[in-house]
Amino acid sequence: MSSTITFDPKTEGPHIAHALQYFQYQLKGVSFLPRLPSGAYPQMPYEAITEEQYNALVAQIDRSVNLSTIPIGDHIPDKYCDSASCLV
Repeated sequence: MSSTITFDPKTEGPHIAHALQYFQYQLKGVSFLPRLPSGAYPQMPYEAITEEQYNALVAQIDRSVNLSTIPIGDHIPDKYCDSASCLV
């Protein structure tokens, strides 16, 4: 299991080491994201918003793109990439 865990640095932070030790064989990957009023990073992976904020953001989405023109299935070549190049 992989997960992102938000935590309160003051009250929950001291318990992270114990939690990692306790769940060490059940976790494939884990990320910890401190819950801070101003946010922990300039571009947070997610943030709490109100329903009104969500609706305002959704209203700004450009829906004029016709997704049916995007090729799918056999029309898209597979790309095999390494650190130096990508082969089509």
